[in-house]
Amino acid sequence: MKALLPGWLESNEIERSDTADLMDDYLFNNVCTREFWSGKRSTATRFMNYSDCCKQHRFPRKLAITRLLNWMTPETTFEEWEKEVIKYLIHDITTSEENTRLRPYQTAGVFTTPEQTYIDARITLVKDPFHKPLHTVN
Repeated sequence: MKALLPGWLESNEIERSDTADLMDDYLFNNVCTREFWSGKRSTATRFMNYSDCCKQHRFPRKLAITRLLNWMTPETTFEEWEKEVIKYLIHDITTSEENTRLRPYQTAGVFTTPEQTYIDARITLVKDPFHKPLHTVN
């Protein structure tokens, strides 16, 4: 991502949108794996297998990429970047129907916080008692 930074800073809105799309595909389809599961799942998924559920990213994906690229500077260290990117890769588990209910609250101009999104969509998350997260976020 750091290699994208100079171009990002000099790009227009359309170019930034295209860059965010590319990074979205890479990070969320290739990097985001079960190890980034928060350990939280909706009450509707309590008795479902992980593989039968939807990964619900806590932040809208394109917003996450845009925030990361706007946050980074040429001086950002890998350790700083890694800590920041993990915050955006963490996901919860929901049903497909719940995932659809969350979408209207994850759009630009509407999204505020992950917690508020779940409240607005009337979805309750519970901790999975058998899950020990590999990554945590403050």
